[in-house]
Amino acid sequence: MKMNKKFGLVATTALCAIVLVACGGNEKKTAESSSVSSSSSSVESSSKKKEAKKESSSSESKESSSSKDKSDSAEFDAVVAGIKKNIDAKEINVLHASMEPQIFNQDYVTVSLDGYEMLELNDFKQDYASSFRNNSDYAGILLAKYTVTNTGTEDAYYFAIQNLSYSGAKRSYTNSLHIMTDDVDNFVSLLLKKDGKLAPGESVTGFVPFTIDGDSLDKMKDLTMVTMEIPSAYKTEEIKNENKLGEVVKVDLPVTSDGEGTLAEKGTFYGDKATVDNMGTKTLLKEKKDINETLAFGEADVTLNGYQFTEFVPNETEAPRFRDFENGIVLMTASLTIKNNGDEVVAPSRSSSVLNVNNNAQRILSSSMLLATVSDDEVKKGEADEWIQVFAFDKEQYDKIWKEKDFSLKVNLRQESGSLRKGEDITFDLPK
Repeated sequence: MKMNKKFGLVATTALCAIVLVACGGNEKKTAESSSVSSSSSSVESSSKKKEAKKESSSSESKESSSSKDKSDSAEFDAVVAGIKKNIDAKEINVLHASMEPQIFNQDYVTVSLDGYEMLELNDFKQDYASSFRNNSDYAGILLAKYTVTNTGTEDAYYFAIQNLSYSGAKRSYTNSLHIMTDDVDNFVSLLLKKDGKLAPGESVTGFVPFTIDGDSLDKMKDLTMVTMEIPSAYKTEEIKNENKLGEVVKVDLPVTSDGEGTLAEKGTFYGDKATVDNMGTKTLLKEKKDINETLAFGEADVTLNGYQFTEFVPNETEAPRFRDFENGIVLMTASLTIKNNGDEVVAPSRSSSVLNVNNNAQRILSSSMLLATVSDDEVKKGEADEWIQVFAFDKEQYDKIWKEKDFSLKVNLRQESGSLRKGEDITFDLPK
């Protein structure tokens, strides 16, 4: 299927939803379900002149940055003021805003999230209620500004259907029409008019308003952050994996002032699904990083980078997955690196591991339900990729029996034809 046809269909669907939002420039800104088992069996001079010049340069840089932030903020204020008037909203508050650009390189296409604001709307026209699950009393909008640029020498195609989601969400939130005034460039609409085509050196910049119903907004505020999906680019108008330029990227965005702290804390943990999908709260119990022990496994090398033991408390949405855990949950997450020295592709999702506990008297299988989804599940010849493994077990057993005893991690890699080697798996003894 040609990309422009598919894009037109999807984009038309996404764009035909009516959206509501309001925010005056002078308004006050304020700041599924599979379960995880707990059973053992399944179970990150001229010196002064130079200094003066450096300080001057730094000061100029800060002033330039501050000036840019003010300019961007003023542009958002104008867009929000138009939304407020358009939907006749009584009040719009800015819950959180960031004007710090985030750049995503997709081969010779660069996608920039130039800035965003999370808005809370109160009391707007009933005409727009359908965009907020039939409620015009209380809702939200995440207003984002994007720029996509073709930096290469050949045409590129960008079919921008961005999605917004959060842990436990049963639907995604996307671009809606008619929320912004006609004088504001809608990013998706601009690309749709061009059939997604970007000539060499060409850029497209515009806004996307993600409409959010009140219940979902409350959940986002409780979680303090949302996940935005940045689509990949293509080198032709046909939607095929071989035509991709880069991969889909998921980025966490704080939506309240507390979200900055949540994001910073999240960055300290290895990327299992509990962390990546914001499934709950982790508290570090024990970790060992920079182990860097490498063992050969057939035509591959496996390196144990480090491990973390964390106490995990799932959020309200995710709690049913962990109903078997009556005495608390401990996760052991290991970061490994697979380097493929052979000709055949190694498939991490087909590979497995076992955590030996209680001085090797018991074992726990890796939890597939807690592995973060990867879009490109293969390690080709000469490549090296991180491989995360995670194990869930009962906290009471860990505290009373296991935590002071030895742990070891047994690994089995696989490729399309089967295991990479015959005989015993390789085993890493976890250093204390």
